[in-house]
Amino acid sequence: MKKIVLIIFVIFYQNSFSQKIILHDSIIEQLEIITKKDAKYRDLIFLENKKINSKKKIDSLWILQYALDLENIQKLLKILKKYGYVDAGNSNAKFPLFVILMHTPIAYNKEVFEIVEKERKKGNIDYATYDMIVWHLKDRKGFPFKLNYYAKDSIKQ
Repeated sequence: MKKIVLIIFVIFYQNSFSQKIILHDSIIEQLEIITKKDAKYRDLIFLENKKINSKKKIDSLWILQYALDLENIQKLLKILKKYGYVDAGNSNAKFPLFVILMHTPIAYNKEVFEIVEKERKKGNIDYATYDMIVWHLKDRKGFPFKLNYYAKDSIKQ
């Protein structure tokens, strides 16, 4: 658990000394709405799993969440194509956008992977975030992190 907290801390603060992208308030508002929608039914699903365990109800909630995921990724892709990957480390966006990317519907996996790959090469996405997103895009198979290169990523040139 401590390793996960440390990785999340590094993800959000490793680029804090670089030039920040200042997004317009309307973009920040869109990102906030996307982030809230990403959790809308997931929160209920996880609560229901603990309480009732009703497969029919949980399946219905997943159908609703999937529709929101489709809407979210379409909106987020437009933002990413215009501004690149933004997060608390490189912009005034304070939302964990990598989580929305991890919940990408399969139909968008290829497009998201290409953008994430491009943004990683530009240095806008750190290795840990990149690995977590790609691991989810690949259906969470194998181990998500390549620990051998995180030391390099945290050293500023």
